[in-house]
Amino acid sequence: MPDPIRQRYETSIEGFGGYQDHLWASHQSRDALVEVTNAYDSAIDVKDGLDEVDTAERQGLVDSFQHIIIQSDSLVKVFITSRNSMDIVMNMEHIPNIYIKAEDNRDDISNFIYESLLH
Repeated sequence: MPDPIRQRYETSIEGFGGYQDHLWASHQSRDALVEVTNAYDSAIDVKDGLDEVDTAERQGLVDSFQHIIIQSDSLVKVFITSRNSMDIVMNMEHIPNIYIKAEDNRDDISNFIYESLLH
């Protein structure tokens, strides 16, 4: 476990009976991630299924990504996968995006399966 996370964990449970007694607020998790990224020259944060996050929570999560990128002393890249959802598309329109549809890689998947069957 990276030191910044371990230290924050130990601090958060001081005076509690165990880890289950205290949950971190989202800003505490976000700030811990900034500290972890600062321990490396660069970091990649991968988030799969942003569309599966409750719509009321998505903006806060996107804001946290941006905060981590801005506040970190290191190069931080965030890779997000998601189905198209209007709120996600609108929140990400100012951020570099690569849109891939299932049709775009259908041949690659078919070739991979075909090659796998041959071996």
